[in-house]
This record gives sequence, C-alpha cells and structure tokens, in this order.
Amino acid sequence: MQRTSTARASSSTQSSSPRSIQQSWSGGASKPAVPRWGREIDERILPAEAGLDATHVDFGKGCYPGQEPVARLHYRGHPNRGLRVLELVELPDYDAELLHDGKAVGRVTSAATRDDGSVVALAYVRTEVPLDAQLELAHATA
Repeated sequence: MQRTSTARASSSTQSSSPRSIQQSWSGGASKPAVPRWGREIDERILPAEAGLDATHVDFGKGCYPGQEPVARLHYRGHPNRGLRVLELVELPDYDAELLHDGKAVGRVTSAATRDDGSVVALAYVRTEVPLDAQLELAHATA
C-alpha cells in the first residue's frame, strides 16, 4: 500500500548550480546547503546532474578516471535528471521515491525541517518534469 504527500519545487529551482541550491536552503550549519558526497553525490550521479560541471569540472585538463562519460554528456548530450530544491509536507527517508502522475520521476537525497516547521529537500528529478509540477512522495507502509 502506498501513502503519498505532495511536494512542490521551490521558486529557486530555475538553476541547479550548487550556489543557487545553497541560497535557497535556509537554516544553520546542521542543515546541508550544497550537494554532499554520500547523499547527493555518489557512484550513481554524473557531475552535470548535480550542477557541478560548470563549477567543479575542468574540460581542458588531461585524462582522469571517468572522463569519457562526463565529457560525452557535456559536449553531446544533456543530463536526464537534475538536482532540485523541493518543499515537502513531511520529512522523508533518504532515497524516498518521488512520483509525478503515478510514475517514478526522482528521489529525495536530503531533507531538513526549517525553524517554521516546513520541510525543504534536495532531490534528483527527471528533466522532462516541469519545474512547477506537483510531485508526490511515495512511502512504503508496513
């Protein structure tokens, strides 16, 4: 059985650069502000999906492990998903699935409760999903 709560992208999701994510995340040092290794960044993610290709990848530098898929995406393609800031109704688990029109379109990587009780999260969402789309947070219930 699935129980859902709605999620909406905050107005700051126009750019997926780490700086815009940091600016949109309010809170103290205990709340993550930029993509972090082990949460938003792991072996499943290409730098462009996290918005890091513009700020953390040197395309003029020599060879490095993983260079081919990173360069191919940069010069010939586009990322299939991007990191977005979402406002949620409740605090989700790590890797909680996001649904749009009943289809899985992403996953939550970090979430925190703000001082006012609202929940803000970082999530990877497929790029074809409109920025203003209503997303559902799917929960597996026991």
